[in-house]
Amino acid sequence: MHHVYSGKFPYIDHASTTHAVKLRKHFTQSAGVIATHPVADALCDEYPFFAWLLRYEGFSRFGYDPDGVFSPRQDALGFADGHTCEIMFVADRGQ
Repeated sequence: MHHVYSGKFPYIDHASTTHAVKLRKHFTQSAGVIATHPVADALCDEYPFFAWLLRYEGFSRFGYDPDGVFSPRQDALGFADGHTCEIMFVADRGQ
């Protein structure tokens, strides 16, 4: 499993990019996680083009764009306007 937003390769003129492992709203977001061959996993960490190709796929399929590169506005979970996600479980923090 690979988080396509791994904190590497910010977009042009952006100071940073989402690091899904460090941000709980994105860590569990399946729109930004892929099951891939170990070679493709390595390519994501070494080549910006390949990482951004996979990020574009996440956007084109699910509207997931936490960095705001492919869409002008996103919600708190990283989805572009007009796209929503289904929240499956919310832990009760009151206990």
